[in-house]
Amino acid sequence: MELTARPQSAGERLGVE
Repeated sequence: MELTARPQSAGERLGVE
């Protein structure tokens, strides 16, 4: 998961999940 790798992209994190 790139959630921790890219915490800057809050909106993107939701999309990855």
